Amino acid sequence: MWRSALPTVRKRAARKRFSLGHIVIMLGAKPPIFIFLAVTCVTPGLAQTTDSTWVVRLRSFGPIRFGMTEAEARLAIRDPTSGTDPYAPTPCEPFRSNRIPEHVMVFVVRDTVVGVSVENATVRTARGAGIGDTVTRIRSLYGDRIRVRPHPRWPKGHFLLYVPADSVDRAYFMRFETDGNQVLWFRAGLRAVMDSVQACY
Repeated sequence: MWRSALPTVRKRAARKRFSLGHIVIMLGAKPPIFIFLAVTCVTPGLAQTTDSTWVVRLRSFGPIRFGMTEAEARLAIRDPTSGTDPYAPTPCEPFRSNRIPEHVMVFVVRDTVVGVSVENATVRTARGAGIGDTVTRIRSLYGDRIRVRPHPRWPKGHFLLYVPADSVDRAYFMRFETDGNQVLWFRAGLRAVMDSVQACY
């Protein structure tokens, strides 16, 4: 039976650093006038990431590498509040963080990040492939490394499976799902888990 182990997480309040900028004293006025020019508040380590940060590669999604533990992924994206639901009913748990773009799901199985599923058109692969691309474009980007399989649920759809040229990468995979004409979503990650039709949907 699948069972995930979620490490105990201590939630620490983020410490904020304040910068008071400059205070100008107008000496000619009676009494002196103090003019407060600027106040900034900075939270160290919590800079906002952008969609350009989140590029899908064969072995990673942005700063998250497939095969990381949940704790390592939390450190990689600098979000101490991120994580999975320890009471999730399925063995494949979504890893949640406000840092991750909308309509993108990172999956964790047994405390291991196993892959990502993308339904966000602004998130692309390292070669520029993504949702809305035609089958022809995917073939032009990946050449003869693309294998076509029929979609198990849609008669006109396809699985466009990227097959790495290097044997050391064969434990990873990338798959584009189409309606027969264009990509509707795609996924990448550890082949043993993410290439299953039932797993992590």
